[in-house]
Amino acid sequence: MIGATDTLAGHIKDPKNTPEHRLEDHHERAAYANSAIDRIVPAQDPNSGLDVTLEKFYEWVVEAPPFQPGENTASNVERPSIEGIKWVDNLLPFIERKLFTVNTSHATAAYFGYNRQKQTVDDAMRDKDIRNQVAAAISETATLIVRKHGIAEEEQEAYKQKIMDRISNPHLADAVERVGRAPLRKLGRKERFIGPAAELAELGLDTTALLEAAEMAFRFQNVEGDDESKELAKIMAENDAEGVVAKVTGLRKTEKLYPKVLEIVQRVQADSQD
Repeated sequence: MIGATDTLAGHIKDPKNTPEHRLEDHHERAAYANSAIDRIVPAQDPNSGLDVTLEKFYEWVVEAPPFQPGENTASNVERPSIEGIKWVDNLLPFIERKLFTVNTSHATAAYFGYNRQKQTVDDAMRDKDIRNQVAAAISETATLIVRKHGIAEEEQEAYKQKIMDRISNPHLADAVERVGRAPLRKLGRKERFIGPAAELAELGLDTTALLEAAEMAFRFQNVEGDDESKELAKIMAENDAEGVVAKVTGLRKTEKLYPKVLEIVQRVQADSQD
């Protein structure tokens, strides 16, 4: 979730949740900094306790301004000294680079994998067609990241290749159902498919692969153990295509991506009636 810490802070600072006398000096006791965390942690053995399997790679980027003196900041709260954090003034490029590369690739592999009856993400990535779909999707997002945030093309290309290798790691075998869970959230307006595709469409740039991945997400319905996939199936069954696009993606009819997503929903709904 982009801005998750801001959302948390909003709930805590709401007088309905925290007594007003505690809010008066709240800024002297707490600061809220958004972060971008990148590390793959697959499903764990339920009997493993605190012995957690995870990849060696990690990136933890945290915004610095909430700890700097100034208006609307917690000037009395010192920035914590935590090993591993990379402090930045502007977090958005790091959040979008991670969300639109790591999360987009992971979800694309999972949804195509589920559609083609693969068991795990690494298994899906061994399928040449699926691997090409993943590469195409994050090539489109790379175009946006380079253009929007000024990241060098070669730097983003190296990052993209590293992510492809990471999600292909057989030692981090992760079930496609687990990685694909919560499709309603992942099809949201600011999320890994619709978010970058909407911006690319407004720029007149290609969104083919992202929309193909989004279609696989719309087909991720009634999956055992995933309530959102069941809710998605219900929404698809009870609403016309326009209603689905509005409820699930939040796209407006005036946006250039809208007719393309509408066409996807119509196709998925038609297939479910066959």
